[in-house]
Amino acid sequence: MTAPVGETGTTTREDALVMTTHLIASFASGAWRALISVLPTRRLVVLVVALAPLWLVSEVVAIIALALVAVAVVADVLLLPAKWQLAAQRIVPSNVGLGD
Repeated sequence: MTAPVGETGTTTREDALVMTTHLIASFASGAWRALISVLPTRRLVVLVVALAPLWLVSEVVAIIALALVAVAVVADVLLLPAKWQLAAQRIVPSNVGLGD
């Protein structure tokens, strides 16, 4: 964006709004990417399957089951290892024949 004539180095209200919008959008995309990059573990899947019939009992029990699932999701995310705790190595054989 260009500065108004005679006001070099100052930002207008529109510039500030555009910068704020870009900042919020970049934060939201990073948060969304982090949220969808977590895959549920087997223990979470088993818990959801076990609590699924409770949703049919009553509204109060369904809300409690949903709260338990939400707590389990948070616990599952916190128990997953961080990126720095994982090590991956690609191993490729030096020779590959036709019959391999």
